[in-house]
Amino acid sequence: MEKTILAHGKVNLYLKVTGKRSDGYHLLRSFFHKISLCDELTFFPTKANKITIKCSDPNVPLDESNLAVKAAKALAKITGCNRGVLINIVKHIPIGSGLGGGSSNAAATLLALNNLWKTKVRHEDLLKIALNLGADVPFFTSNYSAAWIEGIGEVILPVSVNSSLNMVLFKPDFPISSSTAFTNSKFNFVSGPNGKTLIEKLIGGDPFIVGATMQNDLQPWAFDCYRELAELKTSILRGNTKPIAVTMTGSGSTLMALYENSEASNKAYKELSNISKFVKVVTTLA
Repeated sequence: MEKTILAHGKVNLYLKVTGKRSDGYHLLRSFFHKISLCDELTFFPTKANKITIKCSDPNVPLDESNLAVKAAKALAKITGCNRGVLINIVKHIPIGSGLGGGSSNAAATLLALNNLWKTKVRHEDLLKIALNLGADVPFFTSNYSAAWIEGIGEVILPVSVNSSLNMVLFKPDFPISSSTAFTNSKFNFVSGPNGKTLIEKLIGGDPFIVGATMQNDLQPWAFDCYRELAELKTSILRGNTKPIAVTMTGSGSTLMALYENSEASNKAYKELSNISKFVKVVTTLA
């Protein structure tokens, strides 16, 4: 019997790059928060020993470069499972947006197939598989809406949030590669403010405190390299409904505009829906 999972995207309310390991991986301190925007993945067991994928977005690769395919193959290899599956993805999270769509799809695949294939891999072992797929995948593999992340993504501290935040997402008509963003950005490699203090500010539910705390070390390079992003932020700030803060999420290219309440975010959406190819009202998950 098929299984359907909603794979939620995320925003980074805070992203600080604190160092770089000898193997090239960057060390992070970041606050991940899942959002209402999600992809829908349906898994159809097949008799043939083959992993295939379909997607509503023609820009999504259907070969082994797709993270969902990589996740399925990784689980099959580790467990010795020789079952097949057809994965159908209804895509709502833009690719190359910094919203974690690919990572979320990979995590959903691990969780769904571990159930469908009855491979009975323990959660801590699923997290190890997830980390090999990408730094963001372990967060999506765990069942919580927000977390403080450190290291290369393997240190995950779940946090409880008091309320949802109201945002409008703006993505221009181009993606940004995570590897390119990290390779070309210049970092000062300092740890920044106390983590506990930052977490307390970000989970308190006051959008003005959250807005004052929002930061992304990848944004300066992105704004210098893609002038359209800086211009897009200016256009958002010039709107009649003023956001509390506007910051890039992840490695971009999405800008997240934080508003005081749902009335303000919906009003801003109506005013600014034509300034970017992708504009979407979202809330963070409580």
